[in-house]
Amino acid sequence: MDEVQERRLGIQSRDIITLSELGLEHEDRRECWSVPFQDFRAMSKFLRPQTEEEVFIDYGCGLGRAVILAAMLPFKRVMGVEISTTVSERARENLTRCRGKLRCSDVQIVTADAMIFKVPADATTFFFNNPFAGTVLRTVLTKIKESYGERCREIKLLCYLPPISAFEDQVRQTGGLQLVHSLALSDGRKCLVFAVAKEESTGSASKTCDGKTAPIC
Repeated sequence: MDEVQERRLGIQSRDIITLSELGLEHEDRRECWSVPFQDFRAMSKFLRPQTEEEVFIDYGCGLGRAVILAAMLPFKRVMGVEISTTVSERARENLTRCRGKLRCSDVQIVTADAMIFKVPADATTFFFNNPFAGTVLRTVLTKIKESYGERCREIKLLCYLPPISAFEDQVRQTGGLQLVHSLALSDGRKCLVFAVAKEESTGSASKTCDGKTAPIC
């Protein structure tokens, strides 16, 4: 199934690239592998933009499959963040091959460490394919919540995870986040969608939302 879809798009995103190959071994990082097409299709009901102003970001985008599939939805902008120069270059090659098939015209792959990547003020949908945990995840979640506090808007944290993961354990224990959707997928994998709990919203964020404390979901 994935092979057929890749041929249709003209991309090559099935390779599993190990951290050791890239010289990026770290206890908090996970291997680079692509989300199956059928699982992404199932998750699209949570991903599909409700307005023309929504922006999608894939942390640890790998070879770019999720970025490309998201760009086939009506997002204003789609961005992939990848720490490896080698992998991000291959993702850009995949993107170039299928640009004519994309609905979103503003798509880019950024080579950056997720811990120092600045969250765009208009980012609304954050996608995680189990890319990391520990300090890296803690830092990224803090940056996302700070971004929300600076500019109130609707935000989704969509996590595509294996049956058991340190990512899930950690995000469930993170203060200020609440699970709002859960979806069982292929091979025991799951999609979890998180929001910021109302009581964790800052006073400035509440004022920005016309005096209301708005969850990000």
